[in-house]
Amino acid sequence: MLNDCVHRDKAYILALELADPAPVGWAGRAGAGASWPTGEPGDARGELARYDDLVGDLGPADTAADWSETVDTGLEDVERTVAEQVRLAVAQFGETARSTLADAWRRLDERQRDLDERLRALDSRTAAVSAAEKVVAEREAAVVEDRSLMDVERRRLDDAEAKFREETARVDELNSGGGDGKVRLDVGGRYHT
Repeated sequence: MLNDCVHRDKAYILALELADPAPVGWAGRAGAGASWPTGEPGDARGELARYDDLVGDLGPADTAADWSETVDTGLEDVERTVAEQVRLAVAQFGETARSTLADAWRRLDERQRDLDERLRALDSRTAAVSAAEKVVAEREAAVVEDRSLMDVERRRLDDAEAKFREETARVDELNSGGGDGKVRLDVGGRYHT
């Protein structure tokens, strides 16, 4: 595996393998005749020294316990970091939620005030319309009453006009009675001239 990585010069692939029987030094050489756990035969080409900055200064004296302690410490650091990030994210989410709810309540209160003002305006307009309707109804009643009085007056005038026409016709008849200009007087059915 390491042979392939070194051969292709891919710096992002790190393959550290241990040979089965002999210890591997940092020179990257396995014991003679050893094979890699992945089944690759022979020694690795190249040196593992260029990967020292990635894994730190670990030598053959380091034990699995050191690795375990290092990993545990790293995991604790990651756990603390993740927990802190989650706490911060939850706090930010809570603050955002409170802020959003406060804005929503503020907008709802403004909307409620606007609607209340509109309702008051509509109520005052309704009262004004009701008062105007009452005035119009009173005027209509007065007009109806005036119309009935005028109808009575008209009938009286019509009667007076008819009576006047009758009298005018009678005067004309009396004036044109004989054409001699004499006045005829009717007394008890007798006519006197």
